[in-house]
Amino acid sequence: MEPKLLLDDLSKLLRESKRKLKKRIKEKSNYSNCGGKVFMTHDESALFLDCLNYKEQVISFHLIKGGVGKTTLAQSIASRVSVYGAKVLCIDLDQQSNLSQAFGMKQVNYPNMYDILANDIAINEAIISVCPGIDLIKSSLSNAKLDHMIFMQHNNVKTLFLDMLKDLKTSYDFIMFDCPPTLGVSVQSAIIASDTIVLPINPDLFSVEGLKICIEEIKLLAESYQKDIDIKIIINKFDNRTILSHEISQFLFEEDYFKELVLPTVVHNNQDFSNKLSRGVSIYDSPSQKKSAKEIDDIVINLMELRLCQTKK
Repeated sequence: MEPKLLLDDLSKLLRESKRKLKKRIKEKSNYSNCGGKVFMTHDESALFLDCLNYKEQVISFHLIKGGVGKTTLAQSIASRVSVYGAKVLCIDLDQQSNLSQAFGMKQVNYPNMYDILANDIAINEAIISVCPGIDLIKSSLSNAKLDHMIFMQHNNVKTLFLDMLKDLKTSYDFIMFDCPPTLGVSVQSAIIASDTIVLPINPDLFSVEGLKICIEEIKLLAESYQKDIDIKIIINKFDNRTILSHEISQFLFEEDYFKELVLPTVVHNNQDFSNKLSRGVSIYDSPSQKKSAKEIDDIVINLMELRLCQTKK
């Protein structure tokens, strides 16, 4: 796996000509060329992009309804964040291990979060390097027992993941939880440890019902534990051909309860996601990047609060 930041995208972001950019990159870092496409990988971007500033944060991807593309978005967003020079740790809490599989790490013999708690393993010992810029704490079926383990050990839901992540935050710019579609104590602990909750939703009636339940629970947890938590709704798997996609999206953009939380970029249904994830790579691994890559990039710029500055924070 090797996500790529195309020179075309960088030129638009920095509002600089590609010719001038190439010259500047050569002075501080390097770039690669494949099939006529010039690009940078994480290590090259980290050296060059000191002109970018962003909000370092813990993000949880969650919704109580399955099948909304939560893991696909988590893997794609983590991949894009990394090529802007940020260091990302992904934590797979879902016993289905879809994120671990999406990174090609499902079969790797490393501890998961259940193992960490059950066997008192240092969290650093569970970290797998996926590629430069992206690390992972994988999942497996035993994570189905995670909530029971937290309960039996009388762990403090508020501080469990907050304490675990305290030292890790010095090594990572972004920590991302991929949560199972439940409201158990492990998910609650991840929410409390997060600065932002990303709620992907398919434009259908069942997803909207689950969305409202999730938002109410997040707000209740934030109030109970006196924590400021941003909520971001992403409309995913949008299909231009269906009336329902248009109606549900319009409802979310206009309804007072949701409209301030919905990100403006809609992610269209695209086979490119499943094609790439089935091979354990991202939509940014190929130098030939499609419409889906642009949509995720718009979301990442919003989530990261990416902006130009004199020096990187």
